Amino acid sequence: MSKSTEVSKTNPTIKKFLSATVGASFKGRKVRVDEVTSGFSYDFYLEMGSPTIGFITSASGTGSQEVSRPSMSQPLVRVALGQFSHGAFVVYHRGSSGSVTIYIPELDASVLSVATDALLEKNKQAAAKTLAQFGEYAGLAMAIAEAHVKTLGKAASGEVPKDKRTAAQLTREISAFLGRR
Repeated sequence: MSKSTEVSKTNPTIKKFLSATVGASFKGRKVRVDEVTSGFSYDFYLEMGSPTIGFITSASGTGSQEVSRPSMSQPLVRVALGQFSHGAFVVYHRGSSGSVTIYIPELDASVLSVATDALLEKNKQAAAKTLAQFGEYAGLAMAIAEAHVKTLGKAASGEVPKDKRTAAQLTREISAFLGRR
């Protein structure tokens, strides 16, 4: 099982990933970061006109290598988490969806929560310091935390103060937050 978070294409780390893999001129609508467990593998199947491309890239988003897909006569290609243990696997779905998914090893949710809280308090420096423990994945962790803040910020920016919200409002906000994970 994986945790999926839709992140901003304007985040500096996400821009690096897009530039190193699908190109800086990426015009797609969605970019997601999926945190996956150790048993993860991604299978490429050849479908008629299938526009999917895969890349293995460094965790900092610098440099990448395209993963070849099978031709009609070849079996499927499987990319496992171990093949990119110090990097990320990026899948680009060309065509109508134009989306990108960045697969990374699972991050510690409690550390992400602490960074999210720091960002909510407008303390980006503290968030960056907290996320530094993820090493080469710190930039991607920041993109995830910023996405969480965006979701929580929408709820907090309403006319109703946090302590005056109804149970139904809180339920909707929690559902929206969990929907981004």
